[in-house]
Amino acid sequence: MEEIVVMEDDFEYDHRFGPPGEDVLEKLELSRQEALGLERRIINCPICGFRILSASAREGIVEVKCRRCKFHAPISLRYFRRQKPLSHRWW
Repeated sequence: MEEIVVMEDDFEYDHRFGPPGEDVLEKLELSRQEALGLERRIINCPICGFRILSASAREGIVEVKCRRCKFHAPISLRYFRRQKPLSHRWW
């Protein structure tokens, strides 16, 4: 059974890899502070609709792999985002 260790800064990690270094902890804390004010949005698989990523950036390219249909390709965050179904739109 895997044991997950929770540090005082609420960073979770697997104990088999040892504690992260001070420089890594600094980068994690800076990343968390920068992400606090950003709006999160869901990226779904373009093939099957399964949730594959939660992103806070509006631009950029990420390489994703869907766990359901095994779709694997780079996706531009500019074009792929969660949208309401057509039946729920007011126009």
